[in-house]
Amino acid sequence: EAVEQIDAYIENGGVEDISKYEQFCDDLNSKYGELDINDISNLTLLDAVTNRSYKNAFFPVKRRIIIERDKGAVFIPVCTKNVFLKLYSQNPSDLICWSVQDRKEYVEEIRRMLAGYIAGGMVNE
Repeated sequence: EAVEQIDAYIENGGVEDISKYEQFCDDLNSKYGELDINDISNLTLLDAVTNRSYKNAFFPVKRRIIIERDKGAVFIPVCTKNVFLKLYSQNPSDLICWSVQDRKEYVEEIRRMLAGYIAGGMVNE
């Protein structure tokens, strides 16, 4: 039911109006509960202006903003670009949302990269 509501919302162009979007998210969160948005699996590095520019926008809006800012004079860290290009995801064809599975695969990559440093060596890849 939630997926159908989100799909309909996107198809009706609700993504562009931030105030309506925030109300829509609040309604969904009240009804279905909220994921921990401050978990490492949902965080990337961005400059303050970019981060504030899209607030709680849907993933495709965030992705578009990141790509546009990267084309300009704003530095976007490589790993942050990789997240928004879904390079850590096994199913990168779904560019509409940052799914629970995407979050898991992103954390797996973080762990894989840190493992070499924790073990006292560098990761060779």
